[in-house]
Amino acid sequence: MKKTYRYFTLITVIVLSCITNSCKMVDKANMHYEEFAYAKAIPIYKKVLEKDSAAMDTEAWYRFGYCYRANNQTALAEECYAKVANSPNSKSIYKLNYAEMLMENGKYEEANTWMNNYLKAVPNDGRAIELARGLNNIETFFTEKDYFKVQKININSTEAEYGPAFYKDGIVFTSSRSAKKNPKGIHDWTGKRYYSMFYSRGSKANFEDPVIFLEGVQEKYNNSSLCFNKAGTEMILTRNNLGKKRRTLKEDEVLRLQLFFSKLVDGQWTSVVPFQYNSEHYSCAHAALSPDGSKLYFSSDMPGSIGGMDLWVSNRSGDAWSVPQNLGPSINTLGNEVFPTIANDNTIYFSSNGHAGIGGLDIYSTVDSADTYSVVKNLGAPFNSSDDDFNLIYDSTNTAGYFSSNRSQQEKNDDIFYIQKFEIKLKGVVLDKRTNQLLASSNVRIIEDDLSPKESVTGDDGLFKSALRPNRTYLIIADHEDYKSDTLRLEASVIKAAGDSIEVELPLVDKIVLTGKISDESVGNGIENSSVLLVNFNTNDTMRTTTDEDGIYRFDDLDREARYRIIAESRFCDSKSVDTSTIDMTGRMLRIDIALFCLSGNIVLKNIYYDLDKSNIRPDAAIELDKLVSLMKKYPEMKIELGSHTDCRASFSYNMALSKRRAASAVLYLEQHGINRKRLVATGYGETILVNGCACEGGTFVPCTEAEHQMNRRTEIKILSLQ
Repeated sequence: MKKTYRYFTLITVIVLSCITNSCKMVDKANMHYEEFAYAKAIPIYKKVLEKDSAAMDTEAWYRFGYCYRANNQTALAEECYAKVANSPNSKSIYKLNYAEMLMENGKYEEANTWMNNYLKAVPNDGRAIELARGLNNIETFFTEKDYFKVQKININSTEAEYGPAFYKDGIVFTSSRSAKKNPKGIHDWTGKRYYSMFYSRGSKANFEDPVIFLEGVQEKYNNSSLCFNKAGTEMILTRNNLGKKRRTLKEDEVLRLQLFFSKLVDGQWTSVVPFQYNSEHYSCAHAALSPDGSKLYFSSDMPGSIGGMDLWVSNRSGDAWSVPQNLGPSINTLGNEVFPTIANDNTIYFSSNGHAGIGGLDIYSTVDSADTYSVVKNLGAPFNSSDDDFNLIYDSTNTAGYFSSNRSQQEKNDDIFYIQKFEIKLKGVVLDKRTNQLLASSNVRIIEDDLSPKESVTGDDGLFKSALRPNRTYLIIADHEDYKSDTLRLEASVIKAAGDSIEVELPLVDKIVLTGKISDESVGNGIENSSVLLVNFNTNDTMRTTTDEDGIYRFDDLDREARYRIIAESRFCDSKSVDTSTIDMTGRMLRIDIALFCLSGNIVLKNIYYDLDKSNIRPDAAIELDKLVSLMKKYPEMKIELGSHTDCRASFSYNMALSKRRAASAVLYLEQHGINRKRLVATGYGETILVNGCACEGGTFVPCTEAEHQMNRRTEIKILSLQ
């Protein structure tokens, strides 16, 4: 698809001088080559090979290959380029050309080898680096190939057809088939007729016999790449810079492409008006109007272009257009960007041979959002092939459309293809398993293989919809804030044909939420990072979590009609378990707070109280000391002080002695239960540290109840060391 009406490659040629007849023939072929008359050059090069192949030097072989390449005869071009690339006189650029030709013929491993050979010689060639990136990831371009159905439309001929545009109840397209405007005109580049525009009524892949489109608008030479505004009242076409007043080119002048406008007025199309930025020095081609008609995108090699042909944009201002702006290096490359089209959602489709791709021209997309363009995406197969693929247009649904390609035929003529998404309609509902109530605001994820999941949220009716691909396996996962998630697996054997509909139900079981606080029983503060283990006695399943900074834990997925055990643990705290049940629960929330006996700083053993004037350990105090025994066995290096206190009654000296006896009795209890005496220090404080001001010494007497005095009769623990 390398033709003058599409994009131009500047070629530096070296004129060869020959004295033999064969060399003169080579000179003649070279002259045609320099004049872009590739169709005329090919038979002369072939005749030279038949008579005297020695006359064909490396440069001539290269030009011979280029002539084939320019006319889409990629297999023959590959043969020529192979000789050139393997020649002792081979230039680095020939290796790149050969790699590109191998790509166009689908020989990706060989192409990768030659591309790497070229990059060793020219390591900073940005375009080659990008093409190599595509070759190294070639399999990624084929992941979507089964998602679409592609077929040729019925009006393709043995000539070239390309560039469809929606018009009325059919399409306008470009073709080199016979037309009144070009009965004898032959293009020297291709050896075929010049291009004209045709209209055909129809839809999908079936159309009526084409008729010439607006014969009075078209010139004798190439007319192509038509676009319309959304209302169908304005059109822009591409054609050569030869008109009724100029039928021939000046010496050394290059045929350029230009844009022309026409409007529908009173049912008639006006005479065409040239785009104000047309030039004899560069091309402007392949126009595309934004859905609102305010922007004109087109391809051009005007000054400021990054590569060959770049994409440009101009804003409408009345009947005029602003100075074109280049779309920049994220879109344009050192190669060619051509054939832009725009869908209703402002997605810009275009073709390029400079981005990572499959071969030749590939179709890419980007989204225009307030003059900011999204990352360029290669559409992959089946939109793209190893050949040239271009001029994609989508219908209003963005599920079907047309594109052009020279794939799948020996002659490599361009054809128009109809493409349609393979869609299997999925309709599902998320509901409460017990009540069958539809669940609004459920999150649904649909996962296919390793692809990113499709996500949706159910409406008030609990419904979700999606489109699936045939012959694939899917996981459908539904989540709801108040329910346990559910997963449904759809096997490929169920998903067979496009157009099918599948209905599914995801019944969710409402979950019971268990929450609570793990705290230090001595001070009541929540304990952060406590470990909480939940054991389901019905299933023997376990779940574990840790508390947050406030000591709060939470389990979201408790079963109904089940028995559980909660086990809480924290560093320097005794573990504690609590049994609970969800049997016959009617609500959804269950709260269980757990207070742990912990060692940190000074700890008051709250229940180690003594009878008046006694030092023996009471049964209620033994329970608390047993906790201390457990902790000291858990931390065998820990040393503590047990400090005992009295109330103020009795003399100071008596109370001091009594407190020492009480501390000693606590130490003895621990020693009798397996704690080494060396880890224990007994201290009596008497009445020196009262906790509530109930004093009665030295002339001070505060009346207190027996309960208040008992608060002062206590034993406290002080951690001396943990190691």
